Amino acid sequence: MSLSRQVEVEVVGSESLGLMIRGGVEYSLGIFITGVDQDSAAYKAGLKVGPVV
Repeated sequence: MSLSRQVEVEVVGSESLGLMIRGGVEYSLGIFITGVDQDSAAYKAGLKVGPVV
């Protein structure tokens, strides 16, 4: 069973996206969220470290 969720992240003005990712085909991995800056657009959208994107 595959769970999916759609998240929209709105970056306003000079606000930071604040999202770090790792992985990809060159590493034979999915894309993982490795960091989310506090008070960034990604943080406000509820993104957290760990999930495969």
